[in-house]
This record gives sequence, C-alpha cells and structure tokens, in this order.
Amino acid sequence: MIENPILRGFNADPSICRVGGDYYIATSTFEWYPGVQIHHSTDLVNWTLVSRPLNRADLLDMRGNPDSCGIWAPCLSYADGKFWDSRKPAVQDLRAGYCLDRHDDATRCDHEAHVLREQFNERFWDDRGWFVEALDGAGRPIDSLGSNPGHALWTGIADADLADRYLDAVVGDELWTGWGIRTLATPMGAYDPLSYHNGSVWPHDTAICLAGAARYGRWDVVDRLTDGLLDASMYFGGRLPELFAGLSRRLVPVPVPYPGSCSPQAWAAASVLLLLRANLGLDADVPGHKISLRPEGRLVRDISCDRLVIGGRYASITIRDGTLTARADGLDVIDVRAESDD
Repeated sequence: MIENPILRGFNADPSICRVGGDYYIATSTFEWYPGVQIHHSTDLVNWTLVSRPLNRADLLDMRGNPDSCGIWAPCLSYADGKFWDSRKPAVQDLRAGYCLDRHDDATRCDHEAHVLREQFNERFWDDRGWFVEALDGAGRPIDSLGSNPGHALWTGIADADLADRYLDAVVGDELWTGWGIRTLATPMGAYDPLSYHNGSVWPHDTAICLAGAARYGRWDVVDRLTDGLLDASMYFGGRLPELFAGLSRRLVPVPVPYPGSCSPQAWAAASVLLLLRANLGLDADVPGHKISLRPEGRLVRDISCDRLVIGGRYASITIRDGTLTARADGLDVIDVRAESDD
C-alpha cells in the first residue's frame, strides 16, 4: 500500500520521473546547500537519497535575482541516457538544463561561465562608472569610455547594478550624440568624430547596445536610442549607412555623413531588425515551438508584424495601445508582461 506523503519531512515542489522499473523524485531545497535532492525507488514506497546534483555553491548563486529565494520547482526528465533537471527561480533565470551527471559538459560549461562572469565584472569595471575597452598584454585595463562594452550587456555577462551604471554613461553627453552612440567618448585623448573607430557612430553598434539595455530592463534607454537611430535614418533616405560622424545633434542639426561609408551595408541594415526585436522583447524557442514577447518599447505601442518565420512556422503579431494579439501556426506565443503580473 502506498501512503502519502511518500517522502517524509520537508520535500517541496516534487517532480517525479520513471525510467523502466525505477522511479526518481527531485525536490526543491530553496537556498540551502547542496541543492535539489534526488530520491530513488523501485516500488514507490521505499525511497533512498541518491544525489544532490547542485553540489557547488556557484550553481546556487542567484545574485542578480534578488527575489528568487534560491532554487525551486525542479523539473526532472530523462533523455539520451542521462537525467536532466530544468528549474526556474521566482525571477526568470535563463540558466536551465543542468545535467545530473556531475561530470557532464553542461555542468562544466556552467561553472566556466560563472567564473568568466565574475572575472569580467571584477577586471573590466572602472569605478568611474563604465566597463573598460580591453586589457592589455600585461593585464592592465585600457580604461577608455566607449561603446564596445554595450555588447557585453547584449550577451548578459554584466552584473545588473554595473550594467545600470554603464547605461547611464551611454546616454550621457560624452557618448550619446542624439543620433547614436559614439565609439569613443568625447573626453578621451584619441576622440575624433570624423574618424573610423574613435568617435564616429555605427548604427549596428548602437543597436547592440540598445538590445543590451532591453535585456536589463532599461526601457528609458531603449526609447532614446530607438528615436535617435530612426531619426538619423530619415536623413539617409531611410537607409542607415555603415557609420556617420559623431557630432552632437545640439551642435549640428543633421547627422553628418562619413566619407567613404558603405551604403547599403549589411550590418547597418540588420541594425533596424535588432532594434525592432529589442523593442518587442522577442525571444524564440525554436525546438519548443514558442516565442515570448515583452513589448515595452515606445516604438511598439501600436505595430503589426506579419509572417514572422520561427523555425519554419509563421506568426503574426499586432499590438494596439500596448495590448498584444497574435496568430501563430503551431507556435505558443507568450506575453511575458502577463506572466510577470501573475
């Protein structure tokens, strides 16, 4: 006879998985270490603790998710001869799919990514309020203020508090021209608004920074950068060039072309698509046949996007006064804003 609870004591958020004649249950441990407990049984009555797979403190690190309360709601599954645990904290965490085999590449890669993130934020941050451009051959920071670190925000490697401070610098007068982001800030020794890389504006560069701002929820920055790039495009016949001069909009009322700039140019053309995607907060899970949207940008308060192709399937999205409706062929469309409200 099987009686509930089959596991005595505190075993929250159980997830059960059957493999042949064996049963496994994963339960939450919240912030306690080691994380997530796995019990095994062959009869659903007698259970033995066989693993605590989150066996390093860094795997339980929820910094940047202040309301997460640790790890909860594990989801246990079995595929390709291995057990997998995908879990989601109270605040969305993009890390998922930890293999329960501690020697698996997934665990190793996660650890390496965690170490890399810590080292990046420690070694590349300048206390004046920005990420440095690079480290030289001796490991010393090249402490110029420029646009390149915005790419780090796009990848998500930056700590949230440091990302927020850097974005304040991005929209300051030293980097922001009113049309786009300078590759190098005005106080820097090599600054030249008509140079190729030392103070000019590259639309694709600004778009990547814009996408980074969206990732960290800085929609005020997204709106400002979106307006500037689209305004600039109107002076180039609706086609953004490879780059243009980094002169301030307050000083010169039109964006100044860069001599020899390519137009059309692939990076610049793609920047408009990234700008739109960032404003929509659009992410695609192709294997899962899902797309999620967080249309917080002012640009997309009223917009229609037809026949978006996601893994060979089509979706059409309409937003009116901020309300999202969608038609999709075999795709789940998720409004992240609604999930956040819940």
